[in-house]
Amino acid sequence: LLNRTGKREFEKILFNFSYYLISGVLLFSGITKLIDPAPLIETLKAIQLFPDEIVIFISTILQLVGS
Repeated sequence: LLNRTGKREFEKILFNFSYYLISGVLLFSGITKLIDPAPLIETLKAIQLFPDEIVIFISTILQLVGS
């Protein structure tokens, strides 16, 4: 059994690990979208919410805002 101080330290370590893990996943996701934006462009074309003329512009703006 963990005492109160040990429990707080464990929670702090778990929080920091989770924080950096989520940050790493989001950074990796953003970097891969910057390197190869084709899947995002295809997705935007597939949902047909935007005209084809501005899909590339929208995908670029989304990547810059998300990063």
